[in-house]
Amino acid sequence: MTELAGYDLVTEIRAGLVADMLEANLDIPGRGRVVTPFMHTMVHADNGQTFSLQIIVTALDVDLRTNQPIAVEIRFADSDVSTEGIRVSPLDGTVRATFDHRIEVGGGTAVLVLRARPESADVAFSDVAKGAIRNALAGTGMDAVRFEDTADAALRGLAMLVGEFRLDLGIPVTPGVDGSIMPRTAYAGLEVFPFGGADRAEQAMVLAGFLFAGNVGKGRPRTKSRLALPIDQTIAVTLSPQAFRRFCFCQSLMEGLMPSSVTIGGIRIQRDQAYLDGRWDRLPSICAGANEFEVQDGLRLTRVADALGEGQVILDLDFYTTGFCYKASGSVRAYLTFDIRDNQLVPSARNDEPDVDVSIPWYCWVAAWVVGKIYAVAALGIANAVATLAADGIANGLVKSALAENLSAMNAGSAATGQLAVTFERSEIKLDRFTLSGNATVNMTGRRGHRSIRLEGGEGTRQLVSVEIGEWTTRIPCDVKMGTFPYTISRLVIPFEYRVVTSMLPALRCQFVLGIHTASGYREVVLDPKATAVTVDNALVEFPQPLETGGTKMAKAVRIEYAIEGQTLSFRNRPEDGNYTIELHVRDFRDYLGRPVDVRLSELLAFAYVDGHSLSVGGLYDSLVKMCILKKLEKAKVDRDFREGMITRQDIVNPVITGDPGPDIRDLFEQIAFSGMKQSEMMPLLAQLGALGGGAAARAPNVRQLQGPSVQGRVAAIRQQAAEDIAEAIRSLGSGGGRYRTLRRNDF
Repeated sequence: MTELAGYDLVTEIRAGLVADMLEANLDIPGRGRVVTPFMHTMVHADNGQTFSLQIIVTALDVDLRTNQPIAVEIRFADSDVSTEGIRVSPLDGTVRATFDHRIEVGGGTAVLVLRARPESADVAFSDVAKGAIRNALAGTGMDAVRFEDTADAALRGLAMLVGEFRLDLGIPVTPGVDGSIMPRTAYAGLEVFPFGGADRAEQAMVLAGFLFAGNVGKGRPRTKSRLALPIDQTIAVTLSPQAFRRFCFCQSLMEGLMPSSVTIGGIRIQRDQAYLDGRWDRLPSICAGANEFEVQDGLRLTRVADALGEGQVILDLDFYTTGFCYKASGSVRAYLTFDIRDNQLVPSARNDEPDVDVSIPWYCWVAAWVVGKIYAVAALGIANAVATLAADGIANGLVKSALAENLSAMNAGSAATGQLAVTFERSEIKLDRFTLSGNATVNMTGRRGHRSIRLEGGEGTRQLVSVEIGEWTTRIPCDVKMGTFPYTISRLVIPFEYRVVTSMLPALRCQFVLGIHTASGYREVVLDPKATAVTVDNALVEFPQPLETGGTKMAKAVRIEYAIEGQTLSFRNRPEDGNYTIELHVRDFRDYLGRPVDVRLSELLAFAYVDGHSLSVGGLYDSLVKMCILKKLEKAKVDRDFREGMITRQDIVNPVITGDPGPDIRDLFEQIAFSGMKQSEMMPLLAQLGALGGGAAARAPNVRQLQGPSVQGRVAAIRQQAAEDIAEAIRSLGSGGGRYRTLRRNDF
């Protein structure tokens, strides 16, 4: 029994499946359960020098060699190390460590514990990574060998980060007590050891169990010379002939002939304990019971023997009976075979013709032939019944109740992660073993990392360069009267910063491109990482005055100062250049070796609205404009349109807001955009609205959708607030001609 090596029940798990089971139980301090790929950052100090590491762990692997410690390999790729302004990327390789293993019995089930040996950790960089180190350190004065040694020391921390695996095998182990297979697998003892040579495709973890308490300690792992696990499958369970007889055949026979419960009148009744305790004593002697077993009135089984053969289970039955004028005995042989269909063990049974010897006194010889025939028919019926009971019990209990369910509970690190999905596909019966084999997968629903890239950032803190305060006399919106309103123009330096943020990707080099509309059309400028500024001639810019026409548009040169550091771009405007919009494109993603990186997108895009001249008008001008717009919208029956629900208008120019106005201005803008007005009616309203909120005006065409009722409530709030403001102050407004008067200008 080279596959069993003295054990009663052996489970063999392919190395790849073991790696998946370990990964499903991978807990990282501070992060909880993760599955590969995942990214981990760490800091390592060496002789006063700090190294920052961003490691992408891509896979776990195991090395299960006979008579050697279990080794776990942590594979990493697309990682980088930074120190003193030097960034080395991409790095890939393996961290390998050996693990001590033991079985803990606690909480009713066995737990396989693997603990890393700190001194065993070893790092191996790939040739590509070594080339990346040489390239990054060239001309820096830092020694490549020293850098690699330091990176080794830091990366060895990954093994300690993993530290320990705890795999709940889900199987009870009770020392000193016989185990079971049906209805649930339980061990009297359990051992674990690796098996295999250098070829990992042929390696396996062996869970070697004892079902008989008297056999504990008698296993001989070194005598195991081969696996029962087929090369194309990932899990196999093997029973010894003795374990098959006691825990499958006899158990099935007992449950079939003396069930633990009966159904009477449609009611299921459980047998009392005295009956259950005595069932083993009433079984045939092969099952450690009585010598004889009555199966039918007058017909007794004197012997039942099972044996494993090539591809089948062989049952031999001896019997006898007595009666008036005769005494008969005989034997019959039955054969059990099993197929697996849809993860179920499907049994079949057949039997030979019985051999019957009828002994009668001379004066009863006339009945001999008749008695023999009757008895032969009865013997066949009993043989069929016993064979069918055994086959059905083994099939239903061995796969459905015992092995599949117990193996599925194995490695159940949590309710959602780690459980095995087992599918048996093959049964194999040999003289010295009964094996079921198939494939299993691990549910990996933990926190799996995903490759992603995004652009983050935006406007920073504005710097006020100068401010101009004055008065503006103009016609009151929607009125014939003139009014004078205070205004303020702030000239601002506006800093922007955008960062390319990656996940599960190597450190990137990318191309930053600024797009600006000019008098001759849209123009893109690729930013030189070594430069600090760029000038775009004939850029289309705006200034907020005069307010009556929505400001002044012109073409002029704009200068943008910028800096690029790695994956971060920062830039700022000149206030005298006015207001304009920048399109920021990020393209051409490459690693530090210049190789294209597949991020499944062509570019990232952001819009930066530069309002170097920011205008605000006081004196309730905002409220007057809002009220005027609302009146005109009512005339256009916009309220009726909004009550009808969703509106999508594509037959007119649909503008969009630039900048970042407040919610009230945005709501009014949306009403204008979907009012159904002609462009000639819409643009004056947009010009008035553009004077509000610091000059956030409407400029570019776009098609949008808007849900009416939600906007309707916001419009009502705007209308009420505007009416209250106007009712209180409209009478105080003066009159005069349309003109500006600068009162004060302060430069900073």
